[in-house]
Amino acid sequence: MTTANTWKKNLYALFISQFFYRAGTRSLIPFLPFFVQELGSKNVESTALWSGWIFAAPFIISFFTTPFWGSIGDKYGRKLTTLLSIAGFVLAQLSMSFASSLTFLLIASSIQELFGGAYSAAVSLTAAN
Repeated sequence: MTTANTWKKNLYALFISQFFYRAGTRSLIPFLPFFVQELGSKNVESTALWSGWIFAAPFIISFFTTPFWGSIGDKYGRKLTTLLSIAGFVLAQLSMSFASSLTFLLIASSIQELFGGAYSAAVSLTAAN
């Protein structure tokens, strides 16, 4: 396989994986308040507060973990880092579906972005190709 075909193959694979990765994180947004109410929030203010924290927590965690994933990618390889972070994301997303309390949902959504280094690893992998 030539170098020209290799980067195209990697780009297509990364495009598909990043599409599903981001679609998975964003598909929760419209239904989050309903899920929060189902898990025990009793009034509108409580639902808004829990929904806000559950939505914001991954972005706060991502602020700190993205450089970590970048350094791990530089040290151990970008492909391996991308695969590991996507696998961790899938497990965190799956655990969110089994949440039985608001606290567990908040922790699971935070863990989701703890493994959210797939985006930064994919960008660096694309740039390296």
